[in-house]
Amino acid sequence: GTITYKFIPEAFIRAYCEAWKSRDPYFLIIEEINRGNCAQIFGDIFQLLDRNNKGYSEYPIVCSPDVQNHLKDELGQMDRLDEYERLTKVKDFSKMTLPNNMSILCTMNTSDQSLFPMDSAFKRRWEWQYIPINYDDAAKFNIDLGEEGSFNWGELIKAVNEKIKEHTQSEDKQLGNCFVS
Repeated sequence: GTITYKFIPEAFIRAYCEAWKSRDPYFLIIEEINRGNCAQIFGDIFQLLDRNNKGYSEYPIVCSPDVQNHLKDELGQMDRLDEYERLTKVKDFSKMTLPNNMSILCTMNTSDQSLFPMDSAFKRRWEWQYIPINYDDAAKFNIDLGEEGSFNWGELIKAVNEKIKEHTQSEDKQLGNCFVS
């Protein structure tokens, strides 16, 4: 008959704690980061994305009491405790800073206009890498149309993409090799 509330750590906090408890590389992978409002999703964590030349967050953030209590339980006995306290300048886990062995990798479909745009302050905190269309991978697939015959997926998207690029002057609108599966 008693209602209680308990802090449940989600993906970011779980990865954060595991990275601090280890020296091995840890990766948090976010699929299609622009599907949500990044400012609302990241909140204060946004500030942690600025890294110093050793890979740690340049500006620690203040934790909520729930997160602070969880961090005490999870990290209070870790081998890297001195390092954590030196970087956050606190001994009570009231602040967070990203460890140098934690990376956040994201994918993004730049052509999906129905999604949230990202502001330049958020974008500049990331290294960007364009992944080109892999026509060799696409050429491995033939689409069977039954009695109508078949066509090669790679040849089709290459022809369609030439027209899209010619019309839009942009690579963003082209079909990718994994557009269908």
